[in-house]
Amino acid sequence: MGPPIGASEYVTVKIFTCPDADFGSWGSDYENDPTDGSTKVIEVLENVYNFNASIQFFKNAVPSLGRVGSSPHDLSALDRAARLVTVLSCSAMMELMEQLGLGLEDSSPPRDVGAMIGDGAAHEDRANIDLTFNIVNQERFLLESFATADVTLKVQEPGKPTLTIETIEVTP
Repeated sequence: MGPPIGASEYVTVKIFTCPDADFGSWGSDYENDPTDGSTKVIEVLENVYNFNASIQFFKNAVPSLGRVGSSPHDLSALDRAARLVTVLSCSAMMELMEQLGLGLEDSSPPRDVGAMIGDGAAHEDRANIDLTFNIVNQERFLLESFATADVTLKVQEPGKPTLTIETIEVTP
């Protein structure tokens, strides 16, 4: 498959899972239902999955007089790959990824694929970077529960005043 018609540069992304020690790990937590008078409990389950994205940058090699980067061409594919982690680390991108439940965990160094294949760089500039992301999937379930009650422990020795030890909240 070739580049899109008329495109002087383009990017391809291949996403694949990477099973490791954290693949499919999960945790659970419980919270009280915020509805007034409710005796229900919310069970929160979180699953964490890691996946890799292999990103390939391609750019037609058109020589440029205003040379920037490591290639004799305008902004090279390698420059774009090298900038990607920085762009993904800016606060706006971090906020967006957090809203999506996505986190950037790791990255490989950018690779100059054009330099690896030699003569191929004369007509096309290529670069690659691999990124590892994690996704937190959160599920919430409303569960029936018994009522929450305050329990107070009071002790009274014969002939002495009552002593309140502690009040605690108990949810069965």
